[in-house]
Amino acid sequence: MEQFKVLPVDQKLSQHARTTLTDPIYGYPAPVTVVKAGEYGPCRACLNTFEAGDRRILFLYNPFSANQESDFAGPIFIHDHNCQPYQSGGFPDPLRNLPLVFRAYTHTNEFVAAEFPSEGAETAIEKLFSLPEVALIHVRNHQAKCFIARIERISN
Repeated sequence: MEQFKVLPVDQKLSQHARTTLTDPIYGYPAPVTVVKAGEYGPCRACLNTFEAGDRRILFLYNPFSANQESDFAGPIFIHDHNCQPYQSGGFPDPLRNLPLVFRAYTHTNEFVAAEFPSEGAETAIEKLFSLPEVALIHVRNHQAKCFIARIERISN
């Protein structure tokens, strides 16, 4: 049984970007970019990969801040239409074949360690969560360096 949960981008931020077509970064009311998918990559809301030609929204996202300050913000994509946010258990299958790196952080967002899931996502997650100081893990594309999802321990 998995002792972790995978969290997509907060649904409120996705809805903000879709309905206002402005960036949800606090103090940065710039228009978002809407483009057709031409390369691989997942929607950060549903964690399914885009199909060629899918319309997607590009905006800035800060995985370290609920208030979405611009420090540490980077570009991410979501579907331009409402999609079901990822809520399933385990690691999302659509992400398994992407070039991923898992980066572990403390409660104060200090980097601890990184793992490439060459032996499988669950093994890499287990290794990182075996370190007592690790509070959360970011799933990132190791080629593009962009944020994909957050992994937290499941509280018992």
